[in-house]
Order: sequence, then structure tokens, then C-alpha cells
Amino acid sequence: MTDRHQISPYPIRMPAELRDQLEESARKGSRSLHAEIISRLTTSFSPRTLDEVEVAKADELDREIARLSMESSKHSRALDFLMSKAKAAAGTEDEDSFGPQILEVAEALGRIEREKFQAMMRREMLDN
Repeated sequence: MTDRHQISPYPIRMPAELRDQLEESARKGSRSLHAEIISRLTTSFSPRTLDEVEVAKADELDREIARLSMESSKHSRALDFLMSKAKAAAGTEDEDSFGPQILEVAEALGRIEREKFQAMMRREMLDN
């Protein structure tokens, strides 16, 4: 029998917003919700200096900025592709079919760029 079978389960109730945040963090870290909760609880008992906390926050923001930059680049390429398809379809019956797709990708790109800008501002505040 393994150690995990000897540990009794403990059901936990939490607000839906907190669970959503934990699930998103777990997904970004490529781990299960259980592993995310255990990691966060373990970390909460670790003594940390203020410098360590600031470095960890900076590292987390750097990873977030890198992820958002990649996502932004992907959406920019998709938008460019859709725009070229829309231009090629000009004057045909398919001309209007690209509008909703272009709008959807452009809105997603704007959201990502706002998130990236906010993360960059938070990162800059840590440096100052």
C-alpha cells in the first residue's frame, strides 16, 4: 500500500472564483488541481524573505508576459491571414463572411494586449 492510501481525503469547499483561479493556475503549470492546491499550501508554510517573494513575483510576471506575447503573436498571424482572405474575397459573395471572424480575432488580440500591458506595468513597478 502506498503512502497516498494512508492519507485520508479532506473535502474542501471554496468559492467558485477561487476554484477557477486555482484551475487556471494548475492548467498553466501543467498539473492537476490537487497538485496545485498541495503546492500552494506547502509554499505558504515556507519561510521566505521579502527579496525571495519579489524575485518570485518578477519571475511569474516574466512567464506571464512571455505567454501573452506568444498568444498575441498567434492572434496577429491569424488576423493577417483573415485580412488577406477577406481582401481576396472582395467583390465575391464570400466578401462578408470574414467580418465576424476578423472581429472575433481582433477582440481577442486586444484583450491579450491589454493583459500583457498590465503585466508589463506590474513588472516595471517591481523593478522600481
